[in-house]
Amino acid sequence: MDAKSTHDFDILVAGAGAAGLASAIALAQRGWRTAICGPRDLKAGTRTVALFESQLRFFETLDVRKHIEAAGQQLAAMRIVDATGSLFAPPPAIFSASEIGLTAFGVNIESAALISILERRARTQDNLTVYDAFIAQYVFEQEHAKATLASGQRLSAKLIVGADGAQ
Repeated sequence: MDAKSTHDFDILVAGAGAAGLASAIALAQRGWRTAICGPRDLKAGTRTVALFESQLRFFETLDVRKHIEAAGQQLAAMRIVDATGSLFAPPPAIFSASEIGLTAFGVNIESAALISILERRARTQDNLTVYDAFIAQYVFEQEHAKATLASGQRLSAKLIVGADGAQ
């Protein structure tokens, strides 16, 4: 895309982690012309996220639940530990999903795997354009906001969604 022209959208999502990708997909599914900006951090690591039934139902609406369940591990039990260092700490409490008639409380998945699944879905979603660059500058005007990406591309949107974590 030409860096000199401005590309217009209804919504611009700043941040391409799991929250930004999921938000952008959901907004685009509802017919909003949506852009998502930011490079993905897909470094393999030990960071995981626990997704419970309400989140899994949301991911089902994005058509990624089956991929998440295939890539993750079922949470059949939870262990709560008091790590405060208290002299009289209670013993760990263990809860089993089977105690309430479930096979699992949800799914535990590596953050990088979740982002990868969402990114693949985002790149096939109608009404959604993916930009692999950070937003370098914003200009807020009365009817819309303009964003210039680090790549030099310029975008305009009526609404900006901040989903860039620490930024």
